[in-house]
Amino acid sequence: MIDTVNDDHKQASNWVVANLIKDRVAGTGRIYKIKHIKEDVRKEFGVNISYDKAHRARELASAIVRGRPEDSYMHLHAYNEAIKIENPCAIFHIETEGSLNFKYLFMALGASIRGFQPITRRVIMVDGTHLKGKFRGVILIGVAMDGNNQIYPLAFGIVDNESDASWKWFMKNLKDMIGHPPELVFISDRHDATYVYRKSQFTYYWNQILSVGSGSLAKYLQEIGVERWARCYQVGRRYENMTTNSAESFEKSHRYTVKSVDWCMFHVEDGGLDGKADLNARTCTCMEFQYMGIPCSHAIAVARHKNINCHTLIDPCYSVDSLIGAYAEPILPVGHMSEWKRPVDYQPIPIQPPELVKHAGRRRTQQITSTGERRVVNKCS
Repeated sequence: MIDTVNDDHKQASNWVVANLIKDRVAGTGRIYKIKHIKEDVRKEFGVNISYDKAHRARELASAIVRGRPEDSYMHLHAYNEAIKIENPCAIFHIETEGSLNFKYLFMALGASIRGFQPITRRVIMVDGTHLKGKFRGVILIGVAMDGNNQIYPLAFGIVDNESDASWKWFMKNLKDMIGHPPELVFISDRHDATYVYRKSQFTYYWNQILSVGSGSLAKYLQEIGVERWARCYQVGRRYENMTTNSAESFEKSHRYTVKSVDWCMFHVEDGGLDGKADLNARTCTCMEFQYMGIPCSHAIAVARHKNINCHTLIDPCYSVDSLIGAYAEPILPVGHMSEWKRPVDYQPIPIQPPELVKHAGRRRTQQITSTGERRVVNKCS
C-alpha cells in the first residue's frame, strides 16, 4: 500500500488563513488576488491550499477588517444622522421596500450644495457605474466642473439597477436639492449630433440618427425637444471644458481677416463659414463663444484687432473668486462608528440588505463602455 500526503493541511482552516492575511487585505494598494494568497501561504508556511479555501479565507479576512456587508445596512440610519450633524444641511434619503429592505439611497453634503452656487457654470453631468460587491447595484453620481476644470461632486445615489424608475428617483432628488437655477443644463452620454455647434453639422448627424432602426429613436428625440440635448439649439451655456483648446484658437486668430460691421459687431473671414462676433453681447455665429464662456478664435481675432485683452471676455465662472467660493466650506468626516453623534430623540431603524439575486454565469470584470465613450490610454513619459 502506498501512503498519500495531502499538502493542504487540515489545521490550515479558512479562519486560520484569514487571520494570517487580514493585514494584507486591509491594504490600500493592489487587489489581493487568490493566486497571490495561495503563493504567499505556500512560501511563508509551506502549505498548499486550494483555490476555494483561499477564496473563502479572503472573504473572512475582509469581514474581519471591514465588517460584513449585511451589517453595513443596519448602520445606514445611524450614519445618516451622523452625516447631518457633522455637515449641516446635508441631504440623506433612504428608500426601503418590503420588510425594510434597502432599495435606494441619495446623499448630498451641505458644503457641496452651497459651493455649487458660486460656480456660475450651470452644467451638471450625470452618469452611473456598476458596483461589484455582494449585493451589486449601481452608483449614480451628479457632478459639476469648477473654474479650474476639476470635478466638483454634488450628489451620489445607490440604486438596484439603471432603470427608468431609479433614474427618475435620482433626478427628482437632484432637482429638489439644487432648486431652479437659470439656464441649468444636464449632460450624460451623448451622440456626435449633440456636440456640434453649427446647425448645418447637426443636420448631417441627425440624418444618421434617422437611419437607425425604425426611426423610433429620432421620434423620441424630437418629442422631448432638440433644445434639451443638442448643443446648437441649447438655450443655456454648456461650457465645453473638455473640448476647449485656447492655444489652438489663438493660433487660428492670426490668420483671420477682421472687418467692422458696427461699433461692436465684426465680420471675421476664416476661409470657411466665417463668423460674426459681438464682443458686447459676447456671442459669435459659430456658437462657441456663448456656449463655452471663452472667446472663440473669431472673438480673439476681433479682440486683437481692437487691442482688447482677451482675458476680460472670459466668463466669471473661470475666476479665482468663483473657485475659492466653491471650496469655502470644509467637509467634516464622521469618524469611527463608535464616535458617531446622534440626536437626543434618535430611534434606530434596522434597515435590511436588498434581496440577493443570483445571476447566471461569471461576473463581468470589464465595464461596458457607453456609446461615444472613449478609453483614455495614458503613457509614461
